[in-house]
Amino acid sequence: MNSLLSCALELQHAAHELMYLGMDGEPIYSDTFCRLNKEVLVKSNSLFSSKSSDIEEEANLCLALLMGYNATIYDYGDKEQKKQS
Repeated sequence: MNSLLSCALELQHAAHELMYLGMDGEPIYSDTFCRLNKEVLVKSNSLFSSKSSDIEEEANLCLALLMGYNATIYDYGDKEQKKQS
């Protein structure tokens, strides 16, 4: 598995974990919530300008970015624009 695909899958996993945090009945701790939000946003921003020549890899990247930006609570004013592009 190449690096871009593995990074996209890692972001998908982190975003999924953030979106479903607490759904298993476990308590949500603020430090865990903040750490996951920051981790997902940093990973999303680092992958945003990436491109792939493989259509399947590009689809995984787009899915990961949408999941990442939708899951986070942080917004520095450009999150909606990044989701649209």
